Amino acid sequence: MLLLQHGQLSQLIRQLERSLPFSSSIHHLANEQLRHRLQWPGVSFVVDAFPNFSVCIARTCCTDREIAPFVHDVGVFVHSTNSEKLQSLLENSQCLDWNRRMYFRVVKHPHDSDIVVKTCKAMDGTTTIEDPAVCIHFDLIKNPSKHELPNGFVLSELNENHAEQLIQDRNFGCPRLNLLFYRYILKNYPSAAVVEQGSTVPVAYIAYRPEGCLALGYTNPNYRGRGFLKVVVHEMLRKLKQLGFTHTCGYAAANNYPSVKGMLAAGGVIVENYQPDFIQYIPRHWTEDQCLSRFQA
Repeated sequence: MLLLQHGQLSQLIRQLERSLPFSSSIHHLANEQLRHRLQWPGVSFVVDAFPNFSVCIARTCCTDREIAPFVHDVGVFVHSTNSEKLQSLLENSQCLDWNRRMYFRVVKHPHDSDIVVKTCKAMDGTTTIEDPAVCIHFDLIKNPSKHELPNGFVLSELNENHAEQLIQDRNFGCPRLNLLFYRYILKNYPSAAVVEQGSTVPVAYIAYRPEGCLALGYTNPNYRGRGFLKVVVHEMLRKLKQLGFTHTCGYAAANNYPSVKGMLAAGGVIVENYQPDFIQYIPRHWTEDQCLSRFQA
């Protein structure tokens, strides 16, 4: 196992580009760290060999003080071309701390996800596989990013004070940890919202996740069916284009028809022959209180 240094990220990024979109999350995390732009604090990258690696794993945890949990605790992103080497690296105690709760995100199905699930189930904990998802790609060069709002509504954005609302709108479990995560991304990453004139309460919103994708899209049930999700997606695309991005993506459960429909209406295109899986691993003795103390110290 090799822990990559900052000076090696350029070469890592170039090699990951050959495997896009399957390597897009790790590619984005490395690229943003290299640019000192929308980087997640403490993210690190390990490979089985370098420069000719078969496996690359990005972990959001670090040995120094961690700023915020990645959703619940640790976020993990994997990309491989060799199943045996992937399993070996996952099992390496210097690569992953299996005493922590881990969220394996955007894992290529079935090549990588089968190995991740197999490794998780061999550990002393609980493994949960979320509903099959789709990846929706946005070309920011071609996308016009236009939006029209009904009278009485204006564009806005989310901030740290909206973190509580996100928890109320969508329950992802572990609300105290989620609150720390939401506060951090709403302070440091772009977002878009629609509010009624004179109000600060969003009726629809979307945010940008550290791994480089649109996320947390939501419309208040009382305002659905009016195209507000399309509006906030277009506004987010406009902001990303201003930051210099040429493309981005969003992930949604394939059976979440409103979210998929909203992103397609905003100009997104489903990436064919690609199912990104989302897998959660919770160690037997893991508790929210214990994890919370790590970030509140």
